Amino acid sequence: MDEADKLPVVVQSKLLRTLQERTVRRTGQMRSRDVDVRLVSTTTKEIRNNGFSQELYYRIAAARIYLPPVRERREDIEPLARFYLAQLCQEGTIAPVITLLRDYDFPGNVRELQNMLEVALAENEPLYDSIQKQLEKAGSASALNVSREPKKPWIGSDSASVKPIRKSSAKERTACPSNITLAEAEKLHITAVYEACGRNAKKATKVLDICYQTVLTKLHKYGLM
Repeated sequence: MDEADKLPVVVQSKLLRTLQERTVRRTGQMRSRDVDVRLVSTTTKEIRNNGFSQELYYRIAAARIYLPPVRERREDIEPLARFYLAQLCQEGTIAPVITLLRDYDFPGNVRELQNMLEVALAENEPLYDSIQKQLEKAGSASALNVSREPKKPWIGSDSASVKPIRKSSAKERTACPSNITLAEAEKLHITAVYEACGRNAKKATKVLDICYQTVLTKLHKYGLM
């Protein structure tokens, strides 16, 4: 079941009943049929406490696996690209474009990678030229920047009163404006730490000294992943 977070409420209730009773009844039939299924679901965001049926959530969340976005596992870009090219029945080497692909953030995740390769093949031109052209059209200057210097994180909402976190003292790093709520202060702090760690969730977990799953939940909640 792909994108479970988009499942309509009516369908959620029907699916819950099916999983609980392990029976289904086809439209127009009077008798139910026994079913024995194993459900694998995916979601692009945290669905607990976000309008999703709590009963269904605990039914399908027996074993949870977090798959980081492709920008956090750049070593997977090459095998993924080879896999998609093989699906498209395209032979040849992809080595010339690997550097370009690894230096791109892929906001559309693996589906953007797949689409990029499909477009490149459809254009019937050298793979490198097509990929480079697509990245330039995306307007991503960082896509062609091999050095990939991490952005300097900032704390606060007023650019006139903020300082780079890497050049501030420990006291300054935790300082927040006094006129914001606790939730806003938490968001500012987590954002600053995440950026300071090069947008690496595992490193941010060590700095924040909280559970890794909690960090992931917060990052998704604040739209950082």
